[in-house]
Amino acid sequence: MDTMLTYRDAAKKLNCGERFVRKLCASRQLKAKKLGRIVRIDPAELDRFCRALPVR
Repeated sequence: MDTMLTYRDAAKKLNCGERFVRKLCASRQLKAKKLGRIVRIDPAELDRFCRALPVR
């Protein structure tokens, strides 16, 4: 199993801000797992999200 990503790690991979990743998770466009107060994102879920984005 891959290491789960923090908001900061996911933002670095997406080349965007941490706040944007939080908004994606809050709107459930990007699935995250909450363990108490800690939120983590599965790298496979981040890849799925990126593949689903439209290409211009």
